[in-house]
Amino acid sequence: MACKFSATTLAAALILAGAGIAAAQTSTDSSGSKPERTQRMFQRIDADKDGKITQAEMEEWRTKAIFRLDADEDGKVTRAEVDGAMSKQAEKTGKTRDSSQFFGRFDLNGDGSIDHDELNQAGTERFQSADKNSDGAITLEEFQALHGS
Repeated sequence: MACKFSATTLAAALILAGAGIAAAQTSTDSSGSKPERTQRMFQRIDADKDGKITQAEMEEWRTKAIFRLDADEDGKVTRAEVDGAMSKQAEKTGKTRDSSQFFGRFDLNGDGSIDHDELNQAGTERFQSADKNSDGAITLEEFQALHGS
């Protein structure tokens, strides 16, 4: 199955997954300013449009965003799959990205791939750290703080 995704989707997936790759990016590009991109990401993840992101919404979005990169559909996303997708996007956009932070945060057993359990475990920890008031949801303000917007 061919893996189709936009540069914005890939960057957003890696940001939300915890890579922080584009979170450090401060320039304005064709998709708007960083605060505008962060707000659009928040709105995409907030599936029920209630103004907050629950753990379930974040997990569903994160899983879809990351596992769409699983080119061989083996239930694991390898560094080669992520780097391959990033290379294709770099050819189109001219912006290179590094997957090291992403794998450092999510490849919990160090085997060079990320499975669903690893993604969910690390993602849950990141969600809980972003949920500053511990109410089980992330507001736009908490989301922006997480991404430095």
